[in-house]
Amino acid sequence: MGVIQHNSIGSTLAQSDWEGTTTHLIGGAASTNIVRSATYVVAASDAPADIRAQADYVCDGINDQVEILAAINACPNHPTAPSTAKTGRVTLMGHTFYLGALLDIPPLEDFVLDAWDSTLSVGGIRLDSTMSCILNFGVIAGLTAGIGLDIEPRTVSPDNVKTFACNQINIRAIAGVIPLTAGSVGLNIDPVTAEVHRNIFTVPEIWGFETLVKLGSSATYSVDCNLFKLPFLYAGTTAILDGAVGATLNLRNRFIAEFSTGFSITLTNGADIYGYDGFWDVYNSGGATNPVIFRSGARRNFVRSSSLLTYTDNSGRTDNQVVTEASVGVKEMFSPATYGTENYRLSRYVGYRVNADLEDAAVTLKVPDDFQTLVQAGIIYIAEGAVTDMTWNVNTEFAASGEGYSSHTDSTTVTRTTLLNTMYEDDISVALTGLLAGDTVGFHFTRPAAGNTNIVVLGVRLKYQVK
Repeated sequence: MGVIQHNSIGSTLAQSDWEGTTTHLIGGAASTNIVRSATYVVAASDAPADIRAQADYVCDGINDQVEILAAINACPNHPTAPSTAKTGRVTLMGHTFYLGALLDIPPLEDFVLDAWDSTLSVGGIRLDSTMSCILNFGVIAGLTAGIGLDIEPRTVSPDNVKTFACNQINIRAIAGVIPLTAGSVGLNIDPVTAEVHRNIFTVPEIWGFETLVKLGSSATYSVDCNLFKLPFLYAGTTAILDGAVGATLNLRNRFIAEFSTGFSITLTNGADIYGYDGFWDVYNSGGATNPVIFRSGARRNFVRSSSLLTYTDNSGRTDNQVVTEASVGVKEMFSPATYGTENYRLSRYVGYRVNADLEDAAVTLKVPDDFQTLVQAGIIYIAEGAVTDMTWNVNTEFAASGEGYSSHTDSTTVTRTTLLNTMYEDDISVALTGLLAGDTVGFHFTRPAAGNTNIVVLGVRLKYQVK
């Protein structure tokens, strides 16, 4: 049987006991030395007996934060003088670690904390100044502290500065409680005493907090250039709160997120934005009443969505932009009126006038080959009278090449109260049921007998989603 060399205490262990925490093999065949990848291993109270027997620290299921912190603090200081940040690797093994109080992790640099397979229950976690680390957490759950993961750099350590930078944070889920606790936060970024920048946060699921993700703001320190991958945010009041009034140092952050519904709780706000130069790639699957809100001072934010996303802009600026799938893939075309009872010019506009019984106007257009679905069809006209409930009829015929010209027919009636010499566009999409790419369409606009129509028909605008 091979052996494993423990880097920190020099013990020799059975290979089968530590296969799950090794990084490489040395030698071959019958006898193989395996160098253990962790500086220290912490076993949960429910870990298998052989793992517990060989672990450096063994938890009893009560105040397990004590053993976890002991393992971290036992790691050496980073060699960059005078840094007191810990460096090394700590692995947590077993299903559940019970945190009787906040797991308050000291400054770290070039550190790997691997708890991906574990649930850290009840207490919540706080990170101090941290640089160039990989921190893997499984489920942070059942919280009593009000905050799931708190990023709060406050101690001078990594490279002799206060900062939270260049880290990769991976968490399977941050799970709160139902009903929601007032003031609770799932992932909290607090830059009050130091900057938080150039980090990657990947959290597939956050639920059960009043605010699921909160980026605090500071007049001195920035929250900038971070990437947040948050594919399932639900069961809260606000999904993502980016800053507060005057959050001029919340900038250049990128968010990939979906707002959803769970536990019969609908989010009130999705992206609540005070920062600037943010890039938001979001999807609102019915999960937020107000998917995007630009607050006072928000500027130069770009929001992209594959859903039909509504938004409110209270920023007082014009440089925030929201682009949806519908707007990205939409084209439009205009076809002028080509026939009618009375060819007519009104000022610099040319069309066909319909102002007597049974007078008409007609438009013909060809539907483009890249047409996928109809967004809107509108008749554009000028009213030549101030009329209450002016009414006229719309009839259509459309067909593809090789079909009879009247293969498809439809109709609608338009009613509008008009003002004299006023331009209008009215939706006539219901008269185009079943329209397809390549169809040729004929529109016929008529004044009913004893009607009150008095318009100049200029043409039809077709707006459509492209393939």
